[in-house]
Amino acid sequence: MERQRPLVTEILNHTEYWQKIMALSHFVINVTFDDAFKDGEPEIVAETESLWQYRQANTKYYLASAYRLDKDEMEGVVVHELTHVLLSPMESVTKKDKDEQCELAVENVTRAFMSIKNEVRRA
Repeated sequence: MERQRPLVTEILNHTEYWQKIMALSHFVINVTFDDAFKDGEPEIVAETESLWQYRQANTKYYLASAYRLDKDEMEGVVVHELTHVLLSPMESVTKKDKDEQCELAVENVTRAFMSIKNEVRRA
C-alpha cells in the first residue's frame, strides 16, 4: 500500500475536485480502496453503488488495476464513477434491463466532461 499512497491521494483529490464541478457536493461519497484486483479481473478499476434517495454513494477502487493507468486515465475513471452518481436516479429505473445502455450513457457524459476540461485547459 505504501507504493500506492500517491495514487490514493490522487484519486481522493480528483474526487473532491470533480464532486464540486459536477454539482454533487450534496452527496456523501465514501471512497474505499482494495489492494487487489476485483475477483482477479484486472480490467475492473472501480465500482460505485449509489443510494441516491439518501444522497450517499460508495466507490471502491481496486489499486492493482488503477496503478497501471496514467494520470489522465485515472482522472477519467474518477469522473466515470461520479457520473454513475450523477445519473443514479435514472440508472435505478432503467438499469434492470438496460445495463449496457446505462454504461454507454455514463461513458458519453464522462467523455463530455473530460473534453470540456481539456478545452478549458487549452484556453
